[in-house]
Parts: sequence; structure tokens; C-alpha cells
Amino acid sequence: MEEILQGYVIRTVPYLENDAIITLVSKTKGIVSFKARGVQKPTSKNNPSCQLFVKGEYLLDFKQEDGHRRLRSGMVEHGFSPMHYDIKRFIVLTLASEGLLKFEESDFEDAYDFINNLFQVIQSDYFDFPTTVLILLSIFMTRSGCQLTADHCVNCGRTTEISVVSYDDGGFLCSKCLHGQYSMHQTTLYLKYFRIALKAQINNLSQFQVPPDVGYLLIRDFLNYLEKQVGIRFKSQSMILQQLMD
Repeated sequence: MEEILQGYVIRTVPYLENDAIITLVSKTKGIVSFKARGVQKPTSKNNPSCQLFVKGEYLLDFKQEDGHRRLRSGMVEHGFSPMHYDIKRFIVLTLASEGLLKFEESDFEDAYDFINNLFQVIQSDYFDFPTTVLILLSIFMTRSGCQLTADHCVNCGRTTEISVVSYDDGGFLCSKCLHGQYSMHQTTLYLKYFRIALKAQINNLSQFQVPPDVGYLLIRDFLNYLEKQVGIRFKSQSMILQQLMD
């Protein structure tokens, strides 16, 4: 059975000598994988369409009895090779791909729209590294079911005199519920952008930018929270923090 899929390549895994397993975020089938013979050869006609972060159209042989897909031919719709020379854009796409692959498909039913919107941000003039990373981490927290509270104090529900973010308690704490908790790095700007980050989406990233120093602190804390509370540690984590420190 023939199948035509459009989508973005988010993972390539070498297989045998010249073959590869390609993972695609497709427009109609969600996240799918297929075998691609000979695509590691530079001379392969399908080599360009099977490169990481390429958007393409793929003609596949699909066996319904076992669910296996095999590439027959691929065509590049948009190539993003310049991104491989921009380390920050490459890291953002790597983080997004890791997130998509770590969660259940039911948690990312809108995976294609998510990655498509992100590619638009990546190519825009308003792309900002810390802001984009921060929003991605916030989205992953939401999809994991471990969303933090930024509307009110998690203990008493007050919306005034918010003093600190308690990651152990799950969000904002007011001055009356501090219980001795205090963090020198959680300034007013930290609290402000913590709330903004939890409310923002990929498609409204043009509306604000996180100050780099605040972004570094929030990203560090979000990464720690995801690792501690959700059990997720991203391979791109060290690259993210290094770029923020440079």
C-alpha cells in the first residue's frame, strides 16, 4: 500500500551500512518512522530529503499487517541547512525534537502544528534563544501534567503579595505562606517572566523577550524541575546552559 506523507524530519538513526531509520512529524499521521535504504550515501537521490530538520514529502510503502513503512522516494519542500551553522537554532530544534520523542503521542496530538510554528519562529527576525527555550520547557511541563501555578498562591489562593516561586510546592507562594523559603535570585523580574513563560505559546513569541540573565535562571530552574518532578533530562541540556553562559 502506498502512502504519501508531508512533514519534518526530527531524527535520523543510521541502520546497517548505508540505511537509516527516519522519524517524521507528519501532517496527517503524527509522529511516524520509516526505513530509508541507501540514504547515507551522498549520491542517493533520497539523501537530501532525509537530512535532519528538513521539511519534505515522502512516498512510502506501508504494510498494514505489521505497520512498517519503507521509503520509496522523498522530495525536499524546504531545506534548513543554514541552521546547522547557527548553533542556537540547532539547539532549539534539538530540544523540541527531544521533547516530542519523550512524550506519548497522545500528549502531542498537535505535534505537526507545534513543530511548524517553531520553524516559523526559527526563521523570523524576532527569534530569541533564551525566550524560545524557556517557552519550550514550559510547554513540556504542561504536556507532562506537571504544570506550575502562576495565577495565585498555591497554598492559600491569594493573588497579592506573591513573594517566591516554590518548585517543591508547585508555583507561587505569597508572603504569608513562605514558611521560611526565600531565594536571592528570584527578583521581581524573575517572578514576572516566570508567569509570562507559563502563559506564552510558540505562536506569540514575538510579543516579548526574556532578559538574558533572568532567562538563564529560569531555564536552569525549569530544567531542574523537569528532571526532579517528571524524570526528564534532555541531552541538549548542557549545550543550552553553555550557550546562555557564553
